Amino acid sequence: MHDIFKKMVDQIFSGRWILTVSCAVVFMYCAVFKVLGPVEVKEVIMMVVIFYFQKKDETPKGGAA
Repeated sequence: MHDIFKKMVDQIFSGRWILTVSCAVVFMYCAVFKVLGPVEVKEVIMMVVIFYFQKKDETPKGGAA
């Protein structure tokens, strides 16, 4: 149980996670308050989905780093 909690804390405080959440909040604000138009919102979502499915999983198999 302690191991799982440590992994979650490490992930939450990683720079990559903080950047991802920050970008998501900014994007959500821009979409909700119509700073970005529907076309731009669609393009951003498409790019995120494409990059997500092209990304290789960087975690080692077997759980050891």
